[in-house]
Amino acid sequence: MGLEMTTIEPAEGERRVQTLIKSILDELEQLPIWNGLPPGIVNTVRHAVIRIAFGAYRVGMLVK
Repeated sequence: MGLEMTTIEPAEGERRVQTLIKSILDELEQLPIWNGLPPGIVNTVRHAVIRIAFGAYRVGMLVK
């Protein structure tokens, strides 16, 4: 059971990360509490999701 390394083109990787970010934000927006949050908190959460997703991609943690 070894780890299999997968290499993808940068454009494909960025597309996958953007798809991941969109799906996470769509799920968050479905939460009943989301609409009641102040705009500053919503913006902070969105930026955190984006930073974490792209950070994980850059260090190679998102493979498939």
